[in-house]
Order: sequence, then structure tokens, then C-alpha cells
Amino acid sequence: MRRSGADVPMEGILWVIPADGTVVRTRVRMKNFADTMALPGQQAPTMQAPVNDRVSTGPARGGSSALDSMSSRDMETNADIEVTYKNNPELGLWLPSDMNEQYQGPVYGFSNAPTEGRASTKASYSAYKKFGTGAAIKK
Repeated sequence: MRRSGADVPMEGILWVIPADGTVVRTRVRMKNFADTMALPGQQAPTMQAPVNDRVSTGPARGGSSALDSMSSRDMETNADIEVTYKNNPELGLWLPSDMNEQYQGPVYGFSNAPTEGRASTKASYSAYKKFGTGAAIKK
């Protein structure tokens, strides 16, 4: 869900071992997952300052301010997230071993013209540890 409350179109793929239903890889793709919350004519997202009741920062409660006129605009963005799972025999579980993420969309700098931005990340997971907790009820 976007900041505006709109749904995000998604599609996904699961790689499954047919014999037992174990998921060994997942992939999720999102389109237009981001939006901007900005005043008309503004390119960058706007953040609202924290409320301090001791300082007058705008119209009285119940009045309107520039923040009330903020609108939401879709951004042409794409995300592709793929996770590979491996069996951890010590824990008896299939756990994430690698995650690759790719994001693409506009980046706004000092000019009003956006630049196409791309980001790729890779994470590897290992050395999982088992932990537990316990409790006893005393009479």
C-alpha cells in the first residue's frame, strides 16, 4: 500500500518442490509502488513538522493549511525482489540464503527534471542460531 492508501500492483512466482511443497525460491515484482505527497508544483516529498502546542505554526485547529492541499502522484517505479532458500539441517528448516533486490525510478535532484535511478542490493544469510525461552509456573 502506498502512502496515499492506494493498492500496489504486484506479481510473484514461487519455486516449489512438488513432492513435499517446500518453497525454495520466491520472486516479487511491483510496478508504481511509490508515490509522492507534495504541494502542487513541488517535485520532492514534503514532511510535516512535529506538532508543538506551545508554538503557533499555522492556522488554528479546524482551519486549513498548505498541507491540506497536498496531493498524491504515482511515480513510475519498479521493484524486483528474489529470495533463494536453503535447507539448514541443524535447525531442520528451509531458511533464506540469498536475496537480490533491484529498484528503478526517478530521482529528483536540484533541478525539476528527474534522472533515472537504479539501485541493486544483494544480501547473503548464514550462521543461523537456534534460541529459545522458557517459563515455569510455581505454586
